[in-house]
Amino acid sequence: MPRWMQVLSFTIGLALLVGAPVAWGLSRPQVTVGEVPAVAAQQEPATTTAAPGDEPDAAGRGTVDADPAAGGSSDVTGPTVARSTVAPSATSAVEDPAEPAPVTDPVRIRIDALEVDVPVIPVGLEDDGGMEVPDDAHEIGWYRPGVRPGEKGSAVLAGHVDSKEGPGAFWGLRDLALDDVVTITHDDGTERSWRVVAREQYLKDDLPIDELFVWGGETEHLALITCGGAWNRDRASYRDNIVVYAVPA
Repeated sequence: MPRWMQVLSFTIGLALLVGAPVAWGLSRPQVTVGEVPAVAAQQEPATTTAAPGDEPDAAGRGTVDADPAAGGSSDVTGPTVARSTVAPSATSAVEDPAEPAPVTDPVRIRIDALEVDVPVIPVGLEDDGGMEVPDDAHEIGWYRPGVRPGEKGSAVLAGHVDSKEGPGAFWGLRDLALDDVVTITHDDGTERSWRVVAREQYLKDDLPIDELFVWGGETEHLALITCGGAWNRDRASYRDNIVVYAVPA
């Protein structure tokens, strides 16, 4: 596994927390359902990476200082990723009249089964190479250096499971069932519907980064990520990640 993926695998789970966790609500057993869509990774981003900074920035990112028993807060920098994405092919710049209209940025996600209807904001890279995460537990971050929902590859959206105020936007992600529908609204007003085909619970060390962050290929799917499992005091983090996979409905 390339170094940037190893770093991302370790840090993505830490990025999905804000505030003091509601750990008691996430400790029940989780059942994995469905079949993860087959993906074929394309050209990887450049291998140059920057390690997350040890010092917090003005917003408090880059620190881990939490204990659920003490009611503290946990706010950490996002995953460290490469700074360049896949270059477009030589033919991609030539517009084909037969091709569908380009996909625009996602701005909202709706999951009727969870009564979730919240904004989606683009997240990129901090100066230290870490992935930005939403400060608001009721916003979902779309990984902008990747692909948009509806483009070939895997579009990654991550959200907080909770905060010190209570459940976050992706609190119920662990309860999504097969064939539940996820609707993404784009900034041109179009909507795309996605059907849930799998839900997986991974130990954070085992998160399959090379399958989640995919550029190009023959198919497209969504990967929705949040935290789950028991609270790990040593890491000040939940033990697991919940990942829901969806394909076009």
